[in-house]
Amino acid sequence: MKRTILIILFALFYYLLLWADPIAIVLKIKGNVSIESEGKEKSASAGDLLFPDDKIYSEKESFAALKFIDDGAIIRLFPDSEIKINATMDNKKINKKSILKKGSILSKVKRKFGSYEVETPSAIASVKGTEFLTILEESGATTLYTIEGVVNLKNRIDANEKDVEKGQKAYSYGKGVIEIVNADISELGRDYLNYIDDWGESKTIEIEFKNQSGERKMLEFNVE
Repeated sequence: MKRTILIILFALFYYLLLWADPIAIVLKIKGNVSIESEGKEKSASAGDLLFPDDKIYSEKESFAALKFIDDGAIIRLFPDSEIKINATMDNKKINKKSILKKGSILSKVKRKFGSYEVETPSAIASVKGTEFLTILEESGATTLYTIEGVVNLKNRIDANEKDVEKGQKAYSYGKGVIEIVNADISELGRDYLNYIDDWGESKTIEIEFKNQSGERKMLEFNVE
């Protein structure tokens, strides 16, 4: 079953690259979430395709779950948050980036599917396979919790960087020392944990395309 799902996802990946060049898909929406693409804004829905430089906004008590089309990363946009997503191809792999403008995102990243970064005004978090929470504080500082694996956290202004291991929390102010302490995400309280515990991925996504002849095609795939 897992092999079948993987084959379907890879088929989807190359099909999308051939026809439309999207980089991610919306898996689930709760509350009020908007997508801004090429200067136009619309309400987000499950199954929406996301393209390079698209922005996603969530209002209070709202969230979104997104999946990059190579199956390499899933991100959860927390309430009252904003990100811009991007990706580049490198030797048939997608190097993915989430630019956090406001609020918090949780990232689940698989190995062997290209690199993944979360960028904030103060820091860059880089991984190849892990799970971590990134919070952009109102002060502009970045707080990072590593839930699984190891995350490399680098200042945006100077060359300082640190590896943040599972069970650790790090702070970056953009320059100077990156502070690391032992921490558990439970200290964030129940509101945060509710979003971390429940990814709420959709079981099936249907996507409609037009091929080069203008014919409408429906593509369906499963998500674990």
